[in-house]
Amino acid sequence: MNRRNLTLLAVGLSLVIAAALFYLTNNSISDGASAVQNATAESSNPAGTSIVRAAEAESPQKPRAVPPEVNPADYTTAPKPHTEEGRLVKIWADRQLSDSEKVERFLALFHELPDHGKKIAMDYATQLIKDDDYLRQRPRLLRMANTDELREVVMLDMLTRDDGIKMPSLVELMKTPSQITKSEAREILEAFLEKDYGDDPNQWDGPVRQWVAENQDI
Repeated sequence: MNRRNLTLLAVGLSLVIAAALFYLTNNSISDGASAVQNATAESSNPAGTSIVRAAEAESPQKPRAVPPEVNPADYTTAPKPHTEEGRLVKIWADRQLSDSEKVERFLALFHELPDHGKKIAMDYATQLIKDDDYLRQRPRLLRMANTDELREVVMLDMLTRDDGIKMPSLVELMKTPSQITKSEAREILEAFLEKDYGDDPNQWDGPVRQWVAENQDI
C-alpha cells in the first residue's frame, strides 16, 4: 500500500473516532440535564405534600353544623298564649270581635282570673266601653271592683270621661265601702267644685248636678 492510501485511511479513522467522541459527549450532557431537572422537581414537591393529600382524601368529610331550633316566643316580652294574660291579649287583639263583644268577654272571664288577671281584664274592659254605654255598665263595674286596686282602675277610667259622666260617677264611687276610695273621689270632686260637702255622698249629689249643668257647654 502506498503512502497516499495510508494517509487517507488515517484521516478516515480520525473522523470516525471524532464522531464517536462527539456522540458520547452529547448523550452524557443530556442525561445530566435530565437528572438535574428531575432532582429540582422532586425538591419543589416534597414527599410530605403527597402524604397530606393522601390523608385528606382518605379522611371522611365532617358533617355541617346544624343550628339549634329557635322559638321566637322565648325571646319576646309579649305574654305567652297559654297564660291568663295571653288569653286576655288575644281577646284584645281579635279583629273579628266588636268592642262591645270584647267587653262582654273580659267581664265574663273576670271571676275565673287571679287578682292580677282581674286588674288587666277590668282595665281592658273599661277602655273599650263607649260613653253612650257607660251608664248602663257602671253599676256592673262598681260591683265587680271589690278591691282598692280594681276601684282605682275604674276611677282612672272615669276621669277620662265626659264631665256629665265623670262627675256623677265619682259620687257613685264615694258610696263604696273603701275609705281610701271615698277619700280619693271626694278630693277630686272638691278640686272641681272648689268646696267640700263632707263625707256623705248624698250631700254631693245636688251640687255636682248643678256644676255639670253650668259647665256642660264650656
